[in-house]
Amino acid sequence: TSFNISFNKNKVLDLGGIDNVIVNNIGSAQTGAAILKVGEPLGSFHGYKYLGTWKSKDATDAAKYGAKPGDARFEDVDGDFAYGSGDLQIVGNGTPKFGFGFINDFSYGNWSMNIMFQGTHGNQIYSFTTPYTLGGLGDARHATSTDILNMWTPEHETDIPTYTSKNNFLTSSRWVYDASYIKLKNIALTYTFPESWLSRVKVHSLDIYVSAQNIWTITDYPGYDPEVTNATNAITQGLETGTIPNPKTYTIGLRLGL
Repeated sequence: TSFNISFNKNKVLDLGGIDNVIVNNIGSAQTGAAILKVGEPLGSFHGYKYLGTWKSKDATDAAKYGAKPGDARFEDVDGDFAYGSGDLQIVGNGTPKFGFGFINDFSYGNWSMNIMFQGTHGNQIYSFTTPYTLGGLGDARHATSTDILNMWTPEHETDIPTYTSKNNFLTSSRWVYDASYIKLKNIALTYTFPESWLSRVKVHSLDIYVSAQNIWTITDYPGYDPEVTNATNAITQGLETGTIPNPKTYTIGLRLGL
């Protein structure tokens, strides 16, 4: 049995005299969600803090923001009754607090089994895919998420804004999800034929095996795969835009040594 764990802790100390740098997101119509900010760790997300929807009882307050019940609601940090740069804040981070791996090798007679688990904790994903599944930045008729069936109505006041909501798809904590996970990354079962059998056919070694990858995951992340993002560096950890998930793979094979 072997086990490994690695912890991550970092902080941006200096950016040459400026406070922050916003990183643009390739392939997304939303504004940049990744930010380098002095005093904050790498992989930080920034945006507006999502507070759900304006309810019917909040109609008077909503009107101060040019909104109405059913529209998206965000935290007004600077109190100016508008959503601007003064209301942007850190809303998550794509870098795990720690990652771990666990490998166990079992053997009995000519049989052997290898099992590998891996996972992370404390990281989040900013999903640019989710707005599109709700018909975002396009046509609500093209929505693929059943969440759109639970949109706000006067009779059913949920926290999913109406499609015509003002500021519906702003970059915000609405699209930030817990991406901690534990995954059965690989399991393999092997049978090694006895040498006494192989000597008769002049074969040095022969193994037959079956294996499977990415077959089981525990996570609260509602997307396809918490392990996969668009990140190419430490700055853009956790950004996800239509990323292809890791496939489940099943393999049967022979290893022959002559």
